[in-house]
Amino acid sequence: MKPLIGITSNYFNSFMPKLERGGAQELEELEKLKDSYVGRSLYALNDIPVNLSFQTDVVAIEAAGAIPVVLPLIQSQETAREALSRLDGLLFAGGSDVGPQWYGEEMRENSGFFGKLEGLKNEDAAGFATEICERDQMEIDLMRFAIDHTNLPILGICRGAQIMNVAMGGSLYQDNQVKTTFNHSQFAKWDAISHEIELVEGTNMHQIFGCSTMGVNSIHHQSIKEIGRGLRVSAYAPDGVVESIEHLDLSRFVMGIQWHPEMLRINVPEQEKVFQMFIEACKL
Repeated sequence: MKPLIGITSNYFNSFMPKLERGGAQELEELEKLKDSYVGRSLYALNDIPVNLSFQTDVVAIEAAGAIPVVLPLIQSQETAREALSRLDGLLFAGGSDVGPQWYGEEMRENSGFFGKLEGLKNEDAAGFATEICERDQMEIDLMRFAIDHTNLPILGICRGAQIMNVAMGGSLYQDNQVKTTFNHSQFAKWDAISHEIELVEGTNMHQIFGCSTMGVNSIHHQSIKEIGRGLRVSAYAPDGVVESIEHLDLSRFVMGIQWHPEMLRINVPEQEKVFQMFIEACKL
């Protein structure tokens, strides 16, 4: 029987940002959205909360031999935890920033995923918001409970890796604060290699790929700072940015990846190995 894998989804208070409440920059962005296919199709959903899943996550899990099930934002902590008893593995997907209050900091100057829009509150900004508190709350609790009270294999991608670290008491750089010769936010190259990373010997990540360096894509502006309890770094970018973390107990598959293998696998089939190993662990 194929394992059942829960995939977390993005949650927007409204799918389209209420940019008409902003200033000149926001109004300019609104006109761009109205002229886009997505904007014309979904602007009517402006006041309806939306759960949104990336099809690339679903396809990657199915291609690896499992059944993907998208998890919406679940209001009840008890219900969310009960869902784990029906699953064989958990994939924490990418998406919006993790709010700094979850690791004891205040919001500083932060560009956000789509850039900073000065005239809007987060609840009016939808997908442009720098953080979605409701999603943070559910996923941090779910991650912590799954690690501490179950043996479920867990894979975190981009935001999912950051959630893993924060749930276990670690912290993040609200914006990448390193001197670097390349841009970690290569939004135009989601399925192409942006830079190389160095894999740490003796880690599960190194075992999966069997090499010391490899190329990855890069679609993030936040990164891991202090490492959470029970975790260790398994890959770095050349500038020192943490590219993957994993559980200290190598018998468990608990892995957070800063790049996006679900997108890179389209052009770099080697990235399939992440999902193959994850699904194999879910079969045990």
